Amino acid sequence: MRWLPIVLVCVFAGGCGAFGTPPRPSTVPPPTRTVGTPLPVEITGPQPEVRGYGTDHETEPPLAPSASLLDRMLGNIRLSTLRSAGAPGTITASCEGDVIRTEPGAVTRCTGTYNGVAVPWTIRANARSGGLTEFVSLPERTLLTNKVIYQEFFQRNQPSENLRCQAIPEVVLVHKPIPGSTTEIDTGFRCQVLYSGQDARVWTEQRLFMNSMGMVWKP
Repeated sequence: MRWLPIVLVCVFAGGCGAFGTPPRPSTVPPPTRTVGTPLPVEITGPQPEVRGYGTDHETEPPLAPSASLLDRMLGNIRLSTLRSAGAPGTITASCEGDVIRTEPGAVTRCTGTYNGVAVPWTIRANARSGGLTEFVSLPERTLLTNKVIYQEFFQRNQPSENLRCQAIPEVVLVHKPIPGSTTEIDTGFRCQVLYSGQDARVWTEQRLFMNSMGMVWKP
């Protein structure tokens, strides 16, 4: 009986099973040079008690079906303030004369507060067909907390472990475009992400804007 030699030919990359050459580990060391000055506040994780900007909270009790127009408007101001702040706090709401003006075109001035910081509100009565009246309530400024800003920045940039922000006051008031607007307004607040390049790690700035929906971070 004649034995024929068998030749195993491997043409694919990496060789044949255990006979292949293992890949070489990278010999390029990570960059040691850092460009830029880090901002003072280190963001290391989620902020305590923060549920996020615009998130529904259960701390505002539901109103009874028989609640007055004034109570419903005040409840809306308190809930909107809580959603904007993103964290529990001392919240109040009041309107001039403890009454909502209902004549078409009338404007009622109100005030919401969060931890003592006041936000002016206007409630406008608009006439609708069928004798109905629509009430549109808007704050003159939008209230934010430093916790909700830090939280939104952290969530946007996960899983990065090198995040920094400027020192932002506990409660701030910013301008926000009206609903439906395409405008974006710079708040002036800044944070940073540390990105690694070929030659250096760079602290890269991100700017906080407000659009009609809420917070937007941009390079």
